[in-house]
Amino acid sequence: MAIGLFYYGLRDTTATYATNFLNLIPIATFILSLIFRGPTYPSMFNPLSLVFVAITEAIFFGTSISFGSLIGMAVLIVGFYLFLWGKSMEKKGEAAG
Repeated sequence: MAIGLFYYGLRDTTATYATNFLNLIPIATFILSLIFRGPTYPSMFNPLSLVFVAITEAIFFGTSISFGSLIGMAVLIVGFYLFLWGKSMEKKGEAAG
């Protein structure tokens, strides 16, 4: 793993392995969600990150959130939960018949 990002002497240290495994966690959860829920499931969580970024930016940086941003956030959240509701109804329909 001597790619140039690590010093040669630090190649096999605990910190290096901890960093590698920490970077594998999001990859593993994404792959597991693809396997268990299908390809449309992980892509639905990306728009919610925009909502979290806008809220975090307003809290920590003191920026204002415009009315259009609030409407957009509401549309994203409602769409996300409608998608989850539809997927659960689809699963119930598959299980029933």
